[in-house]
Amino acid sequence: MFMRHLAAVLLLVMANSAYTVGGGGISAPSPTTQPKTPEQISAGHYRAGVRHKERALREEKRAAESDRARTRERSLAKAQREYDKAIDRLGKAIQAQANNYEAANELGFVLRKTGDFNNALAAYDRALTIKADYYPAVEYRGEALLHLGRYSEAKVAYMILFNNDAELANVLMAAMNRWAEDNAGAELSDDAQAFRDWVIERRTLAQLTQAFTADAERTW
Repeated sequence: MFMRHLAAVLLLVMANSAYTVGGGGISAPSPTTQPKTPEQISAGHYRAGVRHKERALREEKRAAESDRARTRERSLAKAQREYDKAIDRLGKAIQAQANNYEAANELGFVLRKTGDFNNALAAYDRALTIKADYYPAVEYRGEALLHLGRYSEAKVAYMILFNNDAELANVLMAAMNRWAEDNAGAELSDDAQAFRDWVIERRTLAQLTQAFTADAERTW
């Protein structure tokens, strides 16, 4: 009888990892799970928000590559749902940790992709208030300003990047070049025309600089 009871106890211990054998008996271990910090909660929402954003971008890409109207509509609807989920999660990330500038920046990106440029700008401004030299937010903000027709501010964003982050400056200039090409035959306001001329000048200057650099490298 004793041996049967002992065998039953051993099976229970092996089946339930919540208990341990020690000191001649069975005891429950002290809890080791600690409540999450605001930073950890924010980070979890941030990662989830970014995943939803990436899914939305994939659906948009699928829609752009499809030649079937139904497929495009379905993919774009999925993208919108993923963007909505991203907005929710990134908002929660900021709620959990007010100084999460990366979450504010990603929230701005998602809002901009859904056409909410004014709130996107507010999100970028929040990120840059927390970390003034967070240049990804400067680039995203420049694209939002471009869409809103705030050309002088978009130029300022580009020059900040030009002086501090050449790679992101090129990204913003690529968006500006697309804008200039899309508006090549359009009637523009004086401000818009002056901005388009400026973009063309910057593009020409960049091409000359690249050519000069290539010639210098060949000389050496």
